[in-house]
Amino acid sequence: SQVAQALAAAAPLQAQVAAFVAGHERCPGNDDPGFGPAEAYAGSTHAGIELGESDEGVCAIELLLQDERNENLDGHRLWLEYEAAAGQWRCSAEIEDRYLPAHCRG
Repeated sequence: SQVAQALAAAAPLQAQVAAFVAGHERCPGNDDPGFGPAEAYAGSTHAGIELGESDEGVCAIELLLQDERNENLDGHRLWLEYEAAAGQWRCSAEIEDRYLPAHCRG
């Protein structure tokens, strides 16, 4: 449920990122208008949210998970990558599938 809560916190940013890409034809960063610094998005399940372009060249939202009680999550990253041409988001993570919602496994 910790990962699902972190994903829910990022959900509003998905719409903002998609709108930014449509209007500017590039990925937003945390320093772009309408977006805050990574730590401004910190919550109980994540230390911050970074915005930018992934190594694969797509727009990405990167969440740094935090859960001091669970070393399998704490300090690990979760990515939401936006494929603008398809208008679709893809989820991936550096944690075991058993901790992820079904749509992020793989």
